[in-house]
Amino acid sequence: SGCVNFKDSVLSYVTSRAHRTLTSLNISRCNALGVEGMSALSRNCEKLRTLVLDHSIGIEDTGLRAAFASLTALTHLSMRGLPRVTNHSVIFVGKYVRQLEYLDTSESTQVSGTVLNEVAQNCMSFRVAKMDGCYTV
Repeated sequence: SGCVNFKDSVLSYVTSRAHRTLTSLNISRCNALGVEGMSALSRNCEKLRTLVLDHSIGIEDTGLRAAFASLTALTHLSMRGLPRVTNHSVIFVGKYVRQLEYLDTSESTQVSGTVLNEVAQNCMSFRVAKMDGCYTV
């Protein structure tokens, strides 16, 4: 994590080669990632169970919504410090990622506590929510 040269094209390449076995991915602080990188996740990572996107500031709602519709096996999701992510993405988590157990949106200041209800109602295994630094909880 934290690779400045880890761009959408690199994520697409890596996920296309490892899609049969990739179950955990930490792409924290990879600021060059955006919509195309999230599209690569949705195309190639149906077995992904853990995804850490912390402080990858290029990631936004548009890419995440598409990814979450395909990443239905996720159980652990960390989206700490994503300034361009809003409640819209977290609503998609509740809608599609039904096996989710852990969600961390700490320091993602555009995410409010109201979306936790959507996640809790739809994700029957949901156990842990972290929202440190989200002042609209």
